[in-house]
Amino acid sequence: MLRRTGTWWTFLRQRVSLSTLWWRFTPCHVLPKRRRTVTDQHRYRITRGGFDVVSVFGSLGASAVPGPVITSVLALHGYSESAARNQVVRLVSRGLLHRSQVGRIAVYRLAEALRPSYGRLAGRVEHTEFSGAFAAVVLSIPEARRSDRDRVLYLARRSGYRPLRPGVLIALTEAVAGFRAEVGADIGVEGRAWLEFCSLVPEDMDQARRWADRAFGIAALRSMIGDAEARVAAALGGSELGLVDYFDLYYAVSGELMSAPVLPADLAPGLDIHTRLGHCMSTLNEYYWAAFGPAVLSRVQALPNADLIEWDPQAPPADRRSPRPSVRRSP
Repeated sequence: MLRRTGTWWTFLRQRVSLSTLWWRFTPCHVLPKRRRTVTDQHRYRITRGGFDVVSVFGSLGASAVPGPVITSVLALHGYSESAARNQVVRLVSRGLLHRSQVGRIAVYRLAEALRPSYGRLAGRVEHTEFSGAFAAVVLSIPEARRSDRDRVLYLARRSGYRPLRPGVLIALTEAVAGFRAEVGADIGVEGRAWLEFCSLVPEDMDQARRWADRAFGIAALRSMIGDAEARVAAALGGSELGLVDYFDLYYAVSGELMSAPVLPADLAPGLDIHTRLGHCMSTLNEYYWAAFGPAVLSRVQALPNADLIEWDPQAPPADRRSPRPSVRRSP
């Protein structure tokens, strides 16, 4: 008599479906691969932890910082040593930090992809002019490939494109070659999806302003920048901020301002977005160098690896920094 015990009887009682059996016993190289999504992109939005790591470079006025120095500065933000290292590793894995080795010490630099954002945070906001035409992307991606569509739209927004209408995105400058290649690979040749890069020329400046208002939300930009300026003035004009509270404010305001496109005066009369952005960030940076900079630099200079720091020539002038010994620069 067959005993109702043992592995086989337990297995039969599970009533496993054929599809589950196929999945369970099929070799891993035959299983369908997961499609790439927006979160697979290594340049997706920086988290608060990643922002704090990037802020170390600006708070020191440095272009290259050794790992122990990053850990020491992040300790002032409340990070443990292991938490700080984890944040650095994540940025390296996403290609936002470049790592080199000097003996046993890792030295980190910001990736080029962060340079434009880093310059804007420093108060260096570029001026732009309207050429008379908008760079455009015209696309059609069916609902069946929604993940690809979402990823393309996200990458387009990262490159300065905004929706004029469904299926039509416009920008002030033409997309870089890397963005073209990336979205081209996502679209591929399968299905009914297609995408074209082109230029759209408005009939006159009135139409150009209407397009810009519709795509970039100029009215909302006016309100957002005004609110950010008011928040900065209220916070810095009141009681003295602590370092953590200061970076809470800096993170919140910079996140709003970094998402704002820098529009030419022709398209947004009276907005003067580049001047107002630059002034707002410069005010925050001036407060940092007056209230916290000397103490942070003094702490860093006492570290044994401080000679591996490479100072950024575009950082605040030396008279805003505490005196420090001469440093060795890597070739």
